[in-house]
Amino acid sequence: MTWWESVMVLIGVGLVIWQVVEKVNEERFRDELMEELHAIKQQLKALRDSVAALGETEQTPRCESRRMSPLPPRVLLIANSAVERSARRQALGRAGFDVETVQTAAEAVEWLAHRQYAAIVADGYVPDMPPLDWLTALRGVATTTPLVVFVEASRQEELSGHAAEFRAAAVLAPLASPAQLVEAVRAALGPAAG
Repeated sequence: MTWWESVMVLIGVGLVIWQVVEKVNEERFRDELMEELHAIKQQLKALRDSVAALGETEQTPRCESRRMSPLPPRVLLIANSAVERSARRQALGRAGFDVETVQTAAEAVEWLAHRQYAAIVADGYVPDMPPLDWLTALRGVATTTPLVVFVEASRQEELSGHAAEFRAAAVLAPLASPAQLVEAVRAALGPAAG
């Protein structure tokens, strides 16, 4: 029984006793019931004082013991291919991340403008925007969010000179293993990612 339920029970008992006292006019019952009512009032006062003391110092132990576990880090995954999106989402989901997926640059920019993410995992090339414009747009809305980018080997050289500019935490080949992806995201998030 919680402290609140205990308080409610004591109040209910007190009210019942009070009603009985009002109805009974015999002196001996009235005296006994008044003593019981007084004892209940003292218990209620002590309980109220202890609850007030808890509120002044910190959260009640009941609240602390039922604290929810922290939410998993939310990751935005941007990938052209449905197969790649699915595989990468599964890998990150199994590793304990909350993954939201989009396919295009326009969708990604829209989502990033309205949501907070712990990390972004993105293809370096999207169908609706040139690579440098895409990464510039991505950094325009997510200036400090850790970024893991997938870039084809044939184009890594083209973007390698811009990796520092876009503050990419990791650059992976499209065929990187699920373990490499998870490791890159965890490294990008630092110790908080576990």
